[in-house]
Amino acid sequence: MIFKDFGEFRDVLFTKREAGKVTCSMRERTQHSSLDDINHFVKQLGYQGLGNDWDSVDEQMARRIITYILSMDLAYDSDLDSTPIAGELCDYFISLLSSQAEYYTNAHFEEDSGHFRLEEWSSISTSTFDTGIIVVDRDKIGILWVEDED
Repeated sequence: MIFKDFGEFRDVLFTKREAGKVTCSMRERTQHSSLDDINHFVKQLGYQGLGNDWDSVDEQMARRIITYILSMDLAYDSDLDSTPIAGELCDYFISLLSSQAEYYTNAHFEEDSGHFRLEEWSSISTSTFDTGIIVVDRDKIGILWVEDED
């Protein structure tokens, strides 16, 4: 599936991930440091910032996190209708920023059991579960975030 623009991508994303709430946004950067930009950006979206407590991850881990949050209900660890296209959605979102982008999250994930899943997190919302990826490059900042309830 190829998306003609960011609007179509968001439409498919919001339609296919039927559980919980999805936040997906992209803006020009306004601050000087990545962490300042992230905290300012999430506050503009109605979330609370984490100050310096954002965890930096590499692109490979960011891709795993995005694919996971688009495939699974965080509360029940069950597959969603978006699972078959989660990889394509992830690829498109990552492609919106430069290859020099930095990736941040609020969570740690368990991988030891052969099953990738959310282990612990610092909430930025009032939802029971919330996590995702914030991507920052030289010019832009983007977020792909999900919230689920049990």
